[in-house]
This record gives sequence, structure tokens and C-alpha cells, in this order.
Amino acid sequence: TEILDLEKKLRKYGVDYLNKFRVKYDNSVQKTDKGAQLGAEVVTGIMEDTVEDWTNFRNACLFLKAIGCEANRTCGGHIHIGTNTLGVDKKAWEVFLKTWAEAEPLIYMISNRRGEKTRNGVDRYAKLSDSFINRIDWKSEKIRSEEDLSRIAQQISYERGQHPHFWRYKGLNLTNVGVDGKNTVEFRLSNGSVDYSVWRENMMLYGRMMQMAKMQSI
Repeated sequence: TEILDLEKKLRKYGVDYLNKFRVKYDNSVQKTDKGAQLGAEVVTGIMEDTVEDWTNFRNACLFLKAIGCEANRTCGGHIHIGTNTLGVDKKAWEVFLKTWAEAEPLIYMISNRRGEKTRNGVDRYAKLSDSFINRIDWKSEKIRSEEDLSRIAQQISYERGQHPHFWRYKGLNLTNVGVDGKNTVEFRLSNGSVDYSVWRENMMLYGRMMQMAKMQSI
């Protein structure tokens, strides 16, 4: 009941012009010493780089903060960016993934507010991706279609002895690449937050890394 009530209020007071926001129970976000506190996940719809979408997102963060919501030490912040940013371009994907693997420890350090430690459980739900990315022999790989992209993404995601559901628990999750209706790269490494500026800076950081990889390929 509380989850549904929060979603209803968020749509009203977050100035959600298309009713995009969803609020779901999340049992990985655990209760604190405040008693019957719920663990919830707030999910936006697809956003574009427009004043309208940024304003609505900012208002949603302000509303959540105003009613007393907080991101505790068990809460992660997940950002999805469409694969169309890179397209079916072998060089762009190679540059992006190699850069990510090389810079990953630094990205973990700068994806949260200054002085804020990485959350509890990050080694379980958003572990380092570099060893999985470095499996790929780019000289022998060919990318000519979405199917090729999906195959390489699955190679990177694969973990022996793990159910495929758990393959997504990496800082850089590629299990949605090539999946109809999703087809995104998911960045799972940052902490959750109700601070608009943290979200905006991370969205710009991850998106710019993909854009620069595409420019490098050109």
C-alpha cells in the first residue's frame, strides 16, 4: 500500500507529464534501524536530453527528498543508455569496452559524491567487469549485425556455474544488448541517491564515454 501511494504521489507532485515513474518493492534495499522502513526502487521511463525531461527528473528528486526518502548504504543507482549510441560499429564498441575495462576502478571512485564510500553489496550486485570484458579477442571478432553484438555481449556476461539471471550483477551490465524492448547498456556501479546533481553528472559521464567511443571510431 505504501509503495502504491508513493507512486501515486510521485506522479502528481513530481510533475510527471507522461506518468512515466514507477515505484517497486526491492528486497535488496534493506531496512535500517528506523523500523518498518520499506526498500523501494523508483524507475523512470525513457528520458531524452530535453529541458522537459531533466526538469521532471529534478522535480521527482526534490519531491522524494522533501517527503523524507533517502538512499541508504544498501541502495544502488542504475542508469540505462540505449545501444543506438554506438550502433552496430565494431570499432566503437571496442573503444568503449577497452576504455571501460582500463578506467573502471577510477570510475567507481568518481561516480559518487565526494567523500562518499561505495555502498555495501557492490561486490555482489555490481562487481568489476574488466576480467569479463578482456575475454574478447577483438582481432578475430566481426560485428555486422545486432545478432553479432548480442553474441559478444553474452560472451562478456557469461559466468560459469551461475544462473543467467545473475550475469547482470556487474558494474557494466550487457545482458540487455540486443534484447527487444530493452537493448541498453546498464551502468550499475554508483550508489543510489535522491540528489539530482549526482544523477545528472553520472548520466553525462557514462553517456559521454559512449559518445566519445563512437567519435573515436569515426
